[in-house]
Amino acid sequence: MPHFIIDCSQSILAYHDEDTINEQIYHTVNASGLFAEHEIKVRVNPYNRYLVGNKQHEFIHVFGHIMEGRTTAQKAELSKVIVTKLT
Repeated sequence: MPHFIIDCSQSILAYHDEDTINEQIYHTVNASGLFAEHEIKVRVNPYNRYLVGNKQHEFIHVFGHIMEGRTTAQKAELSKVIVTKLT
């Protein structure tokens, strides 16, 4: 079952709330056709305390945990569309 975990700085939620981020990633992953819709899991973990390059810069990072069975090309395309959606 695929899990997509979004770690981000709390300040990111000033631009888009957790529900919106979850929904957008969910719909993007579902549109890929790589997974059964009911198996996709998405969640956001906002952080108040963090360092990026020894400073408190905003960040967002998506971890995709998926089982075997997808090609490298499929995974690369999925990453590309997720990053495109986030930007």
